[in-house]
Amino acid sequence: MRKRADDLLKYEDEIIERATREGVEDVDGLVDELYELSEFRRIVDSGGLRGSLALTLKQKEEIFDYTKKYFNNEEILKDKVQFTDDISTQPTAYGTLTDMLVINSDIMPGSLKSANSRLSWRAAIAHELVGHRSAALNGKTFNNNTLSFEANWHLEEIQASIRANKRGIDLTKIEREDLYLDALERFEKYSHLFKGTEFEGLTFEKIIEKLWI
Repeated sequence: MRKRADDLLKYEDEIIERATREGVEDVDGLVDELYELSEFRRIVDSGGLRGSLALTLKQKEEIFDYTKKYFNNEEILKDKVQFTDDISTQPTAYGTLTDMLVINSDIMPGSLKSANSRLSWRAAIAHELVGHRSAALNGKTFNNNTLSFEANWHLEEIQASIRANKRGIDLTKIEREDLYLDALERFEKYSHLFKGTEFEGLTFEKIIEKLWI
């Protein structure tokens, strides 16, 4: 009974939307259908790092409304922010070539202890938009030809999280702290990639000075 109640709450938005649109009379059957589909939808396999359950309609509306804060012209939002379908394996990411943010279930926090896993969906949106997107549009995506592709990748991620920490819109103190810690943890984990370059031996603070913040 408890599990059944949890199912009803979990799929409340979709139940209401489907029942209204399709005139569904067998609500109990609809819950079963949605529950079975949700098991199939666990498709962004991040090992618990980020969320894996499909986003509800309500969650999508809240996320979409928040993304509006990062655009001057709301008319272009439909071309710049898109949600994946319910069985897509594409992770949440900003695409520089398409200038589009694609959002999947991994926009939600995961279950691990790392700062990256703790990032709220608002912090993750800020990371993608004020971090990666702003850098791309201003020609500031991090790239140093003395570094490997992997090193450049992680420095771009560090830059995006620090920018989101400082410039993210309407974030809480905790969300900003998690973004900072996400950058710090990435630096601590991947600083060995800087060996033999001008970045070797630099402190986290000195690394930040070399980024577009």
